[in-house]
Amino acid sequence: MKIWGFWWRTESPSPAPNPWRMWCRCSCCSLGICGLFLLSFILLTHWGFMKRQGLEDLDDLMNLKDSFWSETTAPLTPDAALPIMPTAFVAEATTSTATSETTTTTTTTTRTTESASVIDPNFLSSVDTVEKALACMRLTNPQLEATYPDDAEEHFQEIYDNISSFVSMDFPAHHWAGYTGPWIENYWIKNFTSKWFQRAEGTRLRDVFGPFIPIFVPWVDLAVRERAYPAGMIDMLKQKMRKTVLYVTVSQHDLGVFGGAKMSTFPQSDMPNLFVFSAGGFGHIPVPLLKQPETPLPDIPIASRRYFVSFVGSGWTNRGVRQNMEAVTKAWGEKTHREVFVNLKGMNDWKEVLVNSSVTLTPRGFGRSSFRAGEMLQMGRVPLYIWDDVPWSFYRELWDQEIIGFSVQIKGLEKMLDHVAEVGFEKLQSMEEKILSMRNSHFSYEGIMDQISKFLTGRGGSSDLRCVKFKRRRRRRRRLKWLRPLRRLQRWVQEWLV
Repeated sequence: MKIWGFWWRTESPSPAPNPWRMWCRCSCCSLGICGLFLLSFILLTHWGFMKRQGLEDLDDLMNLKDSFWSETTAPLTPDAALPIMPTAFVAEATTSTATSETTTTTTTTTRTTESASVIDPNFLSSVDTVEKALACMRLTNPQLEATYPDDAEEHFQEIYDNISSFVSMDFPAHHWAGYTGPWIENYWIKNFTSKWFQRAEGTRLRDVFGPFIPIFVPWVDLAVRERAYPAGMIDMLKQKMRKTVLYVTVSQHDLGVFGGAKMSTFPQSDMPNLFVFSAGGFGHIPVPLLKQPETPLPDIPIASRRYFVSFVGSGWTNRGVRQNMEAVTKAWGEKTHREVFVNLKGMNDWKEVLVNSSVTLTPRGFGRSSFRAGEMLQMGRVPLYIWDDVPWSFYRELWDQEIIGFSVQIKGLEKMLDHVAEVGFEKLQSMEEKILSMRNSHFSYEGIMDQISKFLTGRGGSSDLRCVKFKRRRRRRRRLKWLRPLRRLQRWVQEWLV
């Protein structure tokens, strides 16, 4: 059409859209997007699985290397060293020995003295000297150096007064699971402050605390009740604590002193000279995690008990460990035709189940430790402690020698159940008798305080507490509810890949 000298295009009416064609296009696009998403998900899952598998293999390789060197690098005597020395050096050493017997004797004696002075921190029963304490703490900080201060009493009093200005030493204990305290930190504060402030004339600070300056803070009560440490308290401690002095405290929180208070977290590297007795899983010395005292259960012959192994408790604390434990235990019971009982929903008559159980499962909870392990030991039953990343075994040698219980990583639970079944009822009965004989000295609050005192000072006998490396916090991402279906799909894909 030509209007005013210009040609104008006239469009014919567009045809009606074809719904079938539109549906096909949308379907193809949707399938393509879903396919790309699924392919990416499978590739990422496979990559993550292979990465974790590689890390596990690397850990196994490192453990194998450490065990190899620990077995093959024992100190050599001069005679044993000769066969592996070059010929020229062997001749020179032989000549030197023949011509100077006195010198050789002196050298050998010196080497023997030096080897005897080497401290193995893994088997220390006390840290009553600075050298022993440093050997224990160097498992975590190899370069740590320290000396005992000449003004120890004045230095402690200064820190104690400053802490008291932030928080009272009788700060109210927190409430949890029907128990309102006192907890182990409260016992530490009350017991050891009384020892010091009611001391006999002439008593020095190191007579009570060994080579350490004590730090009395109700860490877990502040973390639970206030969710933060008092403003300025941590900065004050960083300022007052000397870099070349060792300090000691007791912690119960499952994330420790440094990560327990969500609003006041700070790295352990800020206080590398703070020695921590920990019931929760982050420290230098594992101690039992207890609630209220429990009375011993009735003595029933093990052979007449109904359940070989049992667990009654919640399944929402550390779901991965406990649900895996339930599946493995029930499958093992069906395979071996032994009666087992695992209830992750809780029940009122849980003690009746314990009375009729030969062994009780005590999986880790929020932290690396387990309230249930302490309860079972107080009740006189044999616990089977289940952990995932790090075993937080108080009195480690008693666990390793299977004197007070069994300890296993979750992935080895089935083999451990086979081992416990092979042990026999007589062995389990003797273990229960040993546990009851140690109940007051090792598994009560008063007994733990005595074990801590022996470990600090070396007085009153040896302690069964042992040093470990301070394990750093493993950060965990919060799992969102809408991701749960994807997590299930991810586990299915991982199983399919295996």
